[in-house]
Amino acid sequence: MNFLLTSGIFYPDIGGPSSYLRELIKYIINTKKSKVCIITFGDINKSYKIYLTKNIEVIKINRNRNKFIRFLITVFIIFIKFKKNTSLYANGLFFEVGLISIIKNKTFISKIVGDYHWERFIRLGYTESSIKEFNKKKYIFIINLIRKISFLKCKKIIVPSIYLKKVVISWGLNKEFEVINNFFTKLKHTNKKTDSKFDEILKIKKNKKIVLTVSRLVKHKNIDFLIKSLNFNNYILIIIGSGPEYCKIQKLIKENKLEDNIFLLGSLEKTEVYEAMTKSNIFLLHSSYEGFPHVVLEAMSNNIVCLVSNVGGNSELIKNNYNGYLTELFNIKDLNTKIDLILSNNRLEIILSNARLTLKRFDKEQLLKKTFNVLS
Repeated sequence: MNFLLTSGIFYPDIGGPSSYLRELIKYIINTKKSKVCIITFGDINKSYKIYLTKNIEVIKINRNRNKFIRFLITVFIIFIKFKKNTSLYANGLFFEVGLISIIKNKTFISKIVGDYHWERFIRLGYTESSIKEFNKKKYIFIINLIRKISFLKCKKIIVPSIYLKKVVISWGLNKEFEVINNFFTKLKHTNKKTDSKFDEILKIKKNKKIVLTVSRLVKHKNIDFLIKSLNFNNYILIIIGSGPEYCKIQKLIKENKLEDNIFLLGSLEKTEVYEAMTKSNIFLLHSSYEGFPHVVLEAMSNNIVCLVSNVGGNSELIKNNYNGYLTELFNIKDLNTKIDLILSNNRLEIILSNARLTLKRFDKEQLLKKTFNVLS
């Protein structure tokens, strides 16, 4: 059996879906000896570009093209690649997949890791509502129509958390669900001959403790809130990631004259990110929404104390004062108090030990096998 995967992002883009799909593709090829084609968006200088290896075909469509033209290109490529003996697994591009599945009268499996319409409205500044409030708006019937078309031929929906299952059910989709948590990948740290950007900062700020955040730089990750709210008592903030908010964040740091306290590193290789985690004191994620935070699993696996906002699927992973810490969203006092508490706490090994116990629930091979069984 051959597999066709669709996603809005893929390697080398930073993000949970990108990391997850990379590992799933390795599993399919190495364990099941199948061929995989992935259709995704990328920052390329052509309408689309094809990357071929022995058993993998990656088709990247220019995400910066006119949206209508990009849509036509995407639909055409999915139409060509969704063949009779192909199992389609949609991790994104749902409307395009939905249209082709209706035309070809073929079913597919999808994985939903967020409310994409809400995220888009937030990113474009069309709403400041929570997901729950957004899905009660009067205009939501148009979006629900799009959702119904997108998932009409979807046979089963995989979600990474109970929270996300509830969100998707609220869309009115009468589908079969499978809750399969995200997993983490432990990488070996390489012996570098040259210092990384992170190491250079450590040399300059050798007496400072490190608060680290790693994420795609989009509005609901609330990096701007952190810049305006942190008190920087004997610590600095290092931000790793790229995205549409990058220039805005860069400008905000300069406007607030925080170049000595906040360092924006952009995208780094996964091994560099993991190494940064091992050398930092706190991993901070203060997003308004998380379906199930893949990056928090990665941070826990690299032995760093996690402080995350008490929203969405975060509380399914982090239990406050047990394997990490939860902070109330946009509560400046609580956020700064928790950071100071963690940095001054001499008993963090208990928290880290509990985090290691938690990670045993997220065995990569078992979760990949479970996912593959659904796809098959």
